[in-house]
Order: sequence, then C-alpha cells, then structure tokens
Amino acid sequence: MNALLVFTVLFAGACVADVSHVVNQKPVIEILKYNQDARPEGDWNLDFETQNGIVTKMESDADGEMRGEYHYVDPDGKPVDVTWVAGRNGFVAQGSSIPAVPDSVVRALKYIEEHPYKEPVSKP
Repeated sequence: MNALLVFTVLFAGACVADVSHVVNQKPVIEILKYNQDARPEGDWNLDFETQNGIVTKMESDADGEMRGEYHYVDPDGKPVDVTWVAGRNGFVAQGSSIPAVPDSVVRALKYIEEHPYKEPVSKP
C-alpha cells in the first residue's frame, strides 16, 4: 500500500512538473568562425562570427590597451555597428546605436575641468 501511495505521488508530481525548458528550446546558433591568438608579450586578438550575423573583433597590445568592434542586426532589422577602445582613458564606445552625449553634460565636464575642487581652508 505504501509503495502505491509513493508511486502515485511521484507520478502526480511528474505530471505537473514544468517542462517548458525542454519543449520550448531556443535554436542553437552555430559559431561560423573563431580565431584567437595570445602571445607571450601580453598582446592578444580574438575574432568570431556566428550564424545569426554577429561579428566581433578585439585586440590588446602589451600595455593592456584594448580595442574592438562588433556588428549585428537588432530585432527590428536595423544594423548595429559599434567600435570601442579601453585603456588609460577608460572605456569609450562609438556607434550608431549609442546616443550622443548631451551638450549640457559636455559643458558641465568642461566647467569641472576648468574649476577643480579646492579643499576649504579651515579657520583656527
């Protein structure tokens, strides 16, 4: 009797289990091209292309400065192209999908650069 009860509970649990991850699997995107090269001097490069149109290229020099680009088509069918550099000046990306920096921000950064913070002088 106990075995029948255990079997019934396990069978009922299996019937209500969420199997959507098995039934609704996303298609596998193949990698069409993949190259990487790392050299003892510290510089490297990497590029790959996927079946769904993503193309990526990146490289680094021995000083750690990195640069790269990537391209793909967004869900609305619009091509997206981005180039980027990362190094001493931080990460800088440019591309049609990246909004321009507003003039107010450019003016604020210029003001901050021209008027650096000065520690207040305390009076004894």
